[in-house]
Amino acid sequence: MFAALFPLAPLIALVIGFIDLRVDAFRLLWINRRPVPVMTSGIGIWLPILYFLQYAAVMTNAFIIAFTSDFCSNFFSDVMYCDIKNRFLIVIVFQKRYVVNYVIEKGDVPYTIRYR
Repeated sequence: MFAALFPLAPLIALVIGFIDLRVDAFRLLWINRRPVPVMTSGIGIWLPILYFLQYAAVMTNAFIIAFTSDFCSNFFSDVMYCDIKNRFLIVIVFQKRYVVNYVIEKGDVPYTIRYR
């Protein structure tokens, strides 16, 4: 979510993820018993939470790019047009692009197929 602000964050998260994976594997093999698998039809309440986090990440990155980078001056090619109104316009364009991609990605899947 903060890759535009701190580009090494994904690399650090990847390293921490690998370390956590190895620690969890050690615990499952030598310390704890294996959990009993439970069959479910989906991920439950976590799906709307993931959608919200996805939208928040797009908006956060849009604000970071619009207000801290040189994207505005490169996009408009003149510093005079790079005022607060045009920066908010860039954020709105990012947000609308995300919404359109989300609608296209969701598609028209019949109810019986979607929730099988």
